[in-house]
Amino acid sequence: MIYFKKMRIYSVLFSILLAGAVSPVFADRSGADLAAPRVQAVLELMNIPQGVAYELDEMQTKALIETSASLSINVFELVDCAYRYLVTRNMRITFNGNTLRKAGEQYELGSPRVYALLPMNKISKMELGSIMTAGQTAFDVYLTETHQDYIEIGTAIYAQRFGFAKLRPLNFEEPYGITVKKFLFTSALSRIEFYEPAKAAIYVTGLTRPKRWVLEVIRKRNSE
Repeated sequence: MIYFKKMRIYSVLFSILLAGAVSPVFADRSGADLAAPRVQAVLELMNIPQGVAYELDEMQTKALIETSASLSINVFELVDCAYRYLVTRNMRITFNGNTLRKAGEQYELGSPRVYALLPMNKISKMELGSIMTAGQTAFDVYLTETHQDYIEIGTAIYAQRFGFAKLRPLNFEEPYGITVKKFLFTSALSRIEFYEPAKAAIYVTGLTRPKRWVLEVIRKRNSE
């Protein structure tokens, strides 16, 4: 009974979201600022408990991914939107890696550049929101193994756990577990800033200029 009630709620919400998605405001890359109220409306329906790290189920994960696709935001912008809601309500959510990858069968979760910064194929889980226990940060990503990928300004090397200790609107700050190596130069990623919708500046300590990338939005597969 509860399952079917939730299905009806999500069905109604998706209709509203998709209707809004045809508006010129959301016709292309809305960005986190414009998308946040819509993402937060989805979270509001989930009855997320306070004071614990709540793991989203498959239906809830798909609801957020589908909403993101309708609003043309990327995975980082989804995290940004969700964090704004969660941190003010003493809430924390967990995305299970397998559940994310299952959603990825229907939705393209990003471009190679997105995967270079957030290796979806190796994610065990990722958590975001309020700090509930010692050692947690604003955005924690757990991998099944260490990972490295080329990000043009060098090779990014990821520990098995990495993330960002601080999130502000449009900014991912105080990263940990991420280093960048180029030839004999090794330094730490210092922050990621979204200066336009889906456009990020990636800062590395010791480099005077950031690398500017388009981080593609979430899209439904086999669609224009």
